[in-house]
Amino acid sequence: MIEAHVTIPSIKAAGFIQFLIDTGADCTTLTPADGRRLRIDHTKLTTEDHSIGYAGSTLDFICKGIVTFSEIGVVEYEYDVDLRVTKPDPGIPELFMLPSLLGRDILNRWQLSFDPKAMTITANVLSCDRSNSLNLRGG
Repeated sequence: MIEAHVTIPSIKAAGFIQFLIDTGADCTTLTPADGRRLRIDHTKLTTEDHSIGYAGSTLDFICKGIVTFSEIGVVEYEYDVDLRVTKPDPGIPELFMLPSLLGRDILNRWQLSFDPKAMTITANVLSCDRSNSLNLRGG
């Protein structure tokens, strides 16, 4: 899991999300549990698309989002994405138990390395839409 800050400017939703790194996912997706945490009003989302994934067939909304990763005290990396927001479906209660997915729309811009002994994944950022250097050390 990796934490990122997600912003959806069109509906003024923002917050931190824990993502599952999913090299099989075409795009980054927020599941209903995280949509609830961000207080997303699904009635304000208009562009719909169906997707098939680990939860079966779901209805998603597509909206412009910004996903920001921080290397604490060093730099922030921002990605502009067509974020998928899975619509809550009472007929599929397991949607509320699944993690949001970090997909290849961002992962293809990183070099990933897995260390099985340490059980860690390291990402080397190859590109991003914006980066902000942080200098938190005083003068």
